[in-house]
Amino acid sequence: MRHATGWVGSCLVRIVLAAQPAYAAGFALFEHSGRGLGSAFAGEAAVAGDASTVYFNPAGLTLLSGTQPLGDARRAFLAVVALLHGERPRGVEHWETNLLP
Repeated sequence: MRHATGWVGSCLVRIVLAAQPAYAAGFALFEHSGRGLGSAFAGEAAVAGDASTVYFNPAGLTLLSGTQPLGDARRAFLAVVALLHGERPRGVEHWETNLLP
């Protein structure tokens, strides 16, 4: 029994050490309106409550009355530094500022 436990443990250690790191596929900021964030964007294609409906349902703009201004300002900053297999540090710095009238 002790021999089998050591063999299984050895296999598990080898599997863990052989596993490669998984990298994320992307990063998304899905913030088009405060009203949409409040409802978790449920039913956005059917509701035309303000001018932000242009993103999900452009035809919904015909249901709006009067003039409705829509603005957006955001800033995202991402910095990544990784040490891979004893190499020197590699870094990526990315930041963007989007100002939409």
